[in-house]
Amino acid sequence: MGQAWTTGDGADVTLDATEVQLVGSVVLLAKDLEAFLSQHLGAPTNCRGLHEMITAVEPRLAGRATLVRQMRWLATMRNKAVHEAAFRLSAQVTVADFQRRCSEVKAALRDVLRAEAAAAASAAPVTPMGCVVS
Repeated sequence: MGQAWTTGDGADVTLDATEVQLVGSVVLLAKDLEAFLSQHLGAPTNCRGLHEMITAVEPRLAGRATLVRQMRWLATMRNKAVHEAAFRLSAQVTVADFQRRCSEVKAALRDVLRAEAAAAASAAPVTPMGCVVS
């Protein structure tokens, strides 16, 4: 037995327990990714969702089109699961697969942060130590 309700346009919708659990897990995983983008890549917290956050940090991801595409897929699946009554997330992905994809994206974003830190460190001016002559 699933959860049933009528949508705003009058359609009857029923979700089984697996679908409800999957949607809940996807929402929590997407929230975690939003928090990561905000805390570590500076995405504004006033964005209206994951797609806007991705757009906000996209300039830092230049040359990483595959990563951006992976992030947009996660955002799209989350949005469809939450906003489209007839969409069945379980036909697209499992919780484990969605979680794996989120982990891969976060690992790639950590690589970006490490590369930025290394570039900043190598570009930092080196000040010679010694006495100040006046």
